[in-house]
Amino acid sequence: DDGTAEYTACFKSPDQEKCPHFFFGKRDGFRKIDHLFPTYTRLNNIADIYTNVRIYISARECNHSNILIEPIVNKKGSWIFMEKIAFMVDGDVVLERNFEHSDVSRDQDYPSIRERATFISDQKDVEGLKKFVSGANQIIRITGKSSYLTVDKERTSNFVSDAKSTIFATEKMDAAIRDLGGPAGPACPT
Repeated sequence: DDGTAEYTACFKSPDQEKCPHFFFGKRDGFRKIDHLFPTYTRLNNIADIYTNVRIYISARECNHSNILIEPIVNKKGSWIFMEKIAFMVDGDVVLERNFEHSDVSRDQDYPSIRERATFISDQKDVEGLKKFVSGANQIIRITGKSSYLTVDKERTSNFVSDAKSTIFATEKMDAAIRDLGGPAGPACPT
């Protein structure tokens, strides 16, 4: 009724019976864009009580898909004034992103505060993300002007699971676009 549609999506290899990569999708017909949210990203943000990192896919019609990463600080007390997120695996920092003050949105619902930033991953970020999910000891740190937070082990594990699914799904979608002649194929205006 409003030009949007919600759906579920499954990405799997032909030899798999069950769906290992499940997404909640939302299509905006006006903007011709789909957003696909993996399971934990969707579930961890229902109540806005955990500091965590969301990951999701943005797929604009006739374009390659993008991976978006969104660190979210939910805590009681004072602001950290988020400035950076870093991903460390097996002792090596493999992905870092700095934020300007204006890149971070801040909300307060006393006594809780919420800080959030979103960025589109470039190819270097995606390579770092692949290293991060393939290692054994993953740590995510959100650094602010006044302090830092380490994302807890459970939320980090959730992120790793979602990131693996997101990488798999974007590779599948981009391969399908390539097989049809690329983003400027016959169904897309030039």
